[in-house]
Amino acid sequence: MIEFTAAADYLRLVRHCAPEFRFDLDSISKRAGLDLFKLEQSGARIPGDQFQAAWNLLEAAHPDGAIGIYMGERTFSFAGHLLILILLNSPTIKAAIDNFCTYFYLLNDFTSPCLKVGRSLAELSIRLNAPELKPSRHISEAILTSYASVLNRISENTIPFEGVFFSHLRPDDITEHRRVFKAPLFFEQAENKLVFKRKYLALPITLSNREILTALEQLAQKLQEPSKVGRPWSHRVSQLIIKRLEDGESKIFPIAKNLGLSHRNLQKRLKREGVTYLRLLQEARKERALTLLRNQDYSLTEIALLLGYSEQSAFGRAFKQWAGCTPGKYRSRLG
Repeated sequence: MIEFTAAADYLRLVRHCAPEFRFDLDSISKRAGLDLFKLEQSGARIPGDQFQAAWNLLEAAHPDGAIGIYMGERTFSFAGHLLILILLNSPTIKAAIDNFCTYFYLLNDFTSPCLKVGRSLAELSIRLNAPELKPSRHISEAILTSYASVLNRISENTIPFEGVFFSHLRPDDITEHRRVFKAPLFFEQAENKLVFKRKYLALPITLSNREILTALEQLAQKLQEPSKVGRPWSHRVSQLIIKRLEDGESKIFPIAKNLGLSHRNLQKRLKREGVTYLRLLQEARKERALTLLRNQDYSLTEIALLLGYSEQSAFGRAFKQWAGCTPGKYRSRLG
C-alpha cells in the first residue's frame, strides 16, 4: 500500500497559529504519534494517517464550527514559502495555477488541486489521491479556503467566484463561508471546487520574473523527486499526465523533462515498478473522459482531442474497452 505524506510545514503553520486558537500542539502531536523532533527538520514529511489524526484532535480541541476556514485562510499567508514564490513569479494566473497543481507535492501528496477549463468557466477542485483518507468537513473547507487564498493572493483580489461547491452537508451557520468566499454557496455537491470565469486565467501577475521562476522550479523539482518524498515514480507520472491532459498533451517527453529525466530513463524506472507509461496514460485518459462526458459543453470530437487522440474513432474504441459501451451511449445514460 502506498504511504501518503504531508510536509511538516503544515504543522509548523498550526504551531504558529496555536496561541491564537489556544491549541496545545505538543500534546496533540504526541497523541497523534508524531515525532516532535522530526517536525523541526528541514524537508520532514508526516505520514498521512498521522496528519489526519492530528487534525482530528485539533478539531476536537476547538469547538468553533469554522476552524477549517480559519486555518485555510492562514495556510498561504507566509511569503517565504517556495510554493508561494513560484506562484508569484509565474507570468499569468493560468501559469500560476498550473504550477500550483504541479508543485503541490511540496505540501502534501494525498490531495492535490485540479484545474478544469471550460468554454466560459474554470474550476479549481480538490482531487483526492488517497481515497482511504476520508477528509472531514473541516479539512475540505480548510483546503478549499486555502485555494481561494492563493487565487486572491496571486490576482490581488481581482477574481470573483461564480460559485463555491462543497461535498458535505450545509452547516447550521455559514456566516464565515459567506465572508471568505463572497459568492453563491452550494452544499451536498459531487466535489469541492471554486468556479470563476475563464477570462481571468489570462491576467498577468504583477512583478513576475521568468529567470527567478526558472531557478525556483529547478529547486522545487529537486525537492519533490520521488526519492525525497517517498513516492513511486508511477504515482508522480500519473499526476503529471492528468495535468498535461488538461491541455490535450499526452506525450512522455515533457513529463520526463519535468522530472529531470530522459524519456528512456523514465521508462526504465516505471518498468522497475511494474507499469508502463502507456498504461498510466490510459488510466488517466479514462478518468478524464468520464469527467468530460458529464459536461455537455464538449462534443465527443472535442473530448477526443482533449485526451490526445488524433480522431474521435480512436477515442471511441478505447472508451468501449474501458466502459463496455460507446462514449455517446455512456453520456445518454447520464441524462
